[in-house]
Amino acid sequence: AAYNNAYLLDKEGKSAFDLSSERGTIQRIEPELSRRSTVCTGVRFTIGMEFNADKRLIVTEQEGATWLPNGNPFDELLEIRPGLHYGFPPRHPKHLPQVFDEPSLFDYGPQHQSACGMIFNLPLQAGGPIFGPASWRGDAIVCGESRGKLYRTTLVKDQKGEYVAGNQLIGCLNMLTVDCSLTPRGDLLVACHSGGPDWGTGPSGIGKIFLVRYDQPALPQPTAVWAAGPQEVRVAFDRPLDPQHLRGLAAKSKITYGEFVAAGDRFETIRPGYAITQLQQSKPRYKLPIFAASITPDRQTLILTTAPHPAAVNYALTLPGLGRESSANAPGEFPQQPQIDLAYSLAGVRATWEPRDKSQTGWSGWLPHLDLTIARALAPSDAETARLWQVIEQAGTLTLETQIDPRGLFLPVVQPASQLDYDPRDDQWVKEATIELSGKGFEPKSLKVERQSSAPLPIALRLETGGGPLSVRPTWSAKLADGRVRSGTLALSRFLLPWAARDKTDSTNPAPRTIPELAGANWGRGRQLFLSDEAGCAKCHATDASGNRIGPDLSNLIHRDYASVLRDITQPSFAINPDFITYVGALRDGRVLTGALRSEGEQLLFGDKEGKVTTVPRSEVEELKPSSLSIMPDGIPAKLGPEKTKDLLAFLLTAPPLMPKDGPLPAPPPRAPAEVAAILAGSHALASLPRPLHVLLVAGKKDHGPGEHDYPAWLAAWSQLLPAATGVTVSTAMEWPTPEQITAADTIVFYQKGIWNAERAKAIDAHLAKGGGLVYLHWAVEGGAAAPEFAQRIGLASNAAQIKFRHGPLDLDFSNASQHPISRNFGRVHFHDESYWLLPGDPTRIRVLASGMEQGEARPLFWTSEPRTSEPGRGRVFVSILGHYSWTFDDPLFRILMLRGIAWSAGESVDRFNELTTLGVTLAK
Repeated sequence: AAYNNAYLLDKEGKSAFDLSSERGTIQRIEPELSRRSTVCTGVRFTIGMEFNADKRLIVTEQEGATWLPNGNPFDELLEIRPGLHYGFPPRHPKHLPQVFDEPSLFDYGPQHQSACGMIFNLPLQAGGPIFGPASWRGDAIVCGESRGKLYRTTLVKDQKGEYVAGNQLIGCLNMLTVDCSLTPRGDLLVACHSGGPDWGTGPSGIGKIFLVRYDQPALPQPTAVWAAGPQEVRVAFDRPLDPQHLRGLAAKSKITYGEFVAAGDRFETIRPGYAITQLQQSKPRYKLPIFAASITPDRQTLILTTAPHPAAVNYALTLPGLGRESSANAPGEFPQQPQIDLAYSLAGVRATWEPRDKSQTGWSGWLPHLDLTIARALAPSDAETARLWQVIEQAGTLTLETQIDPRGLFLPVVQPASQLDYDPRDDQWVKEATIELSGKGFEPKSLKVERQSSAPLPIALRLETGGGPLSVRPTWSAKLADGRVRSGTLALSRFLLPWAARDKTDSTNPAPRTIPELAGANWGRGRQLFLSDEAGCAKCHATDASGNRIGPDLSNLIHRDYASVLRDITQPSFAINPDFITYVGALRDGRVLTGALRSEGEQLLFGDKEGKVTTVPRSEVEELKPSSLSIMPDGIPAKLGPEKTKDLLAFLLTAPPLMPKDGPLPAPPPRAPAEVAAILAGSHALASLPRPLHVLLVAGKKDHGPGEHDYPAWLAAWSQLLPAATGVTVSTAMEWPTPEQITAADTIVFYQKGIWNAERAKAIDAHLAKGGGLVYLHWAVEGGAAAPEFAQRIGLASNAAQIKFRHGPLDLDFSNASQHPISRNFGRVHFHDESYWLLPGDPTRIRVLASGMEQGEARPLFWTSEPRTSEPGRGRVFVSILGHYSWTFDDPLFRILMLRGIAWSAGESVDRFNELTTLGVTLAK
């Protein structure tokens, strides 16, 4: 119902999602059209739907992690079974608690393949031809739209009829591959869309249909590639290779590896414009040296000797043509690339057979799966593997070794750089998670899976052979809190070879995202531009709950990459979101309306580039045509200039500035929205153009551990946050500002280890004398031996040798200052921070806003002071003892006090910064 709000959360965070709705389901319609019924729930975007030769429904399903952090991060192939839930929206302990997200048959990666059309490779007429070699019969041909891919996915059944999928990339196109079909003669028709990656150009885009013909069946076709050992790769072919094509094979071949490497990457000319795609491209890619090449006696298997495979990531092998030549073709025909591109991983099982009769030859090698039925169906067709099926009929011992990777089976997989709003380790929906090993020839095993652990489970099975048929069936099992049990077979990717080391740089804990092009940009200034008439974005777009809804909500741009977003605002008609296509409507009264179109009942709403919405009855529209142009104006970057464009992109592409969450202690629970609203109640409306305000932020060197006294992080975050308010200029300094900065400042905020001396006293006195404001946070009140002189300016100051302090829960009482503008609506508030007391100074010269009980007495923790100086004028001082922990600065109630204190000290309305109170802040649901 809402692709960017799948749980249908309201402002209070309550979900209106209805599992009984037909949205997000597959429907069965009776043949006579008398009624329809829901087959399954939890599907997001099922483009390809086909019944295979077994009369079972298989569908392609597109990822949803762009909109929900755990919403299927990969495009999937699913087998649809009645009554099950397939993971979008995903299970959530609060919003959708009573479902189990079924795993897919296969995940197409890297993320954002956009699985679309699909067919099963079966003849149109009995006895007719199929596409490709005979071994491809019945396989699914799947289109990967957003990167121009064609996949061949094989489904095989285990003993209980459960499917396991194997996959090969068979084509890379430079257009968007949308759908495919088989012709009567066995050729493949592929329908492609034009336009930029991901969305394309909508209904006005020009498409093409390509015919792909398998026209050289006599050439050797690779059937399997696998890591036969830590330093060996093998490739099996369906027929003998010509020796003349094998000369210099090692030098002509190459292997590339990395977390997001895929076969044929060099042909990938289009990619969707998402931040995760940019992350994939930024990850390192390495070359694995090939030292030698050999071939088996039957010339059907290549053996490549390599450097050690370092980690269980993705590997791509490029071989020379081996018989394919790039030659001139007839007009309109495109030649096959001569090289062979194959993908492999370190998935699989190491199998070893030892004969009881020591005069016989043993066997060792690779199998794709622990289930012997599946392994036999998907194993290489080479002579050596064929020998295994013969020898295990004799007396001996078959040892199967592997590691089972449980990640994502019982805990949600989260898109890199995303966060769940709950801790899945605390979710008790799955009461017991196990891997079950059953079969013949060994004792059944049940391995408990600790859901909070992602460590692989080592498996070693010993089966006695020669006594009849063997079988191994590995399955996953989940016992749910409502008593149900869900189970299924394990995908190929769940098995890692016993010698494979999993990559240490786990993508679920990525390095912080950096965008070099935005160096020096300011998020707050960008937000002001977004809302201003100068850029005009908010006329049509919304983000961070601000703006209009004529165009797409731009909150999700933080998952996009810099280049694609810059392209979209430079050339807005290059890629148009299909939900906001521009239409031209000719009305019966002669008017012509152009705009993004949406409907409400019998009313059509045209939203134009000025943000104006025109509503007309549907009956008044004579003609409605889609346009290939966006209503968004061209040339916004040229209009704004490079610096303002950087600021705007910083706002669109990066999260609101927050303090780092690197402390060893868990942060206090988030505030409730109602609690924040109560404090902000009674706010005064501001002038549309408040006077310019210059705020100077002064920090110092960090002097505590992680999550404490992080002055530099505060300086970075708040220098980005404050300019998000209208008319605010921020300058920064480390340790002490220049005289010019002090002169220009309306108010100065200090967060550092305080120092007081005669030079600083002179500068501060002059600043107060001109009516300037001061704000001191936490340890900035330290004055050492000069604390009494410091206290004459700020009311109370610290001498570290005399004061006392405590870290922990603080219950603050604001009741005696409820009429002060800064503490308006505050009563008793709980914080978790640090208090100081026994500070030198004259308590009669301060106005205490809040106090906390320490050693049986109320101690001032927030106060104001309005000291008089020898110079004309009068300045204002606001002091907060709180501010030890980084989390305190992202507490919206502390933010209110801080922001009001800054505004009050500058002589401004304390409501001037209200809009910054919750930017980026997590509130309780």
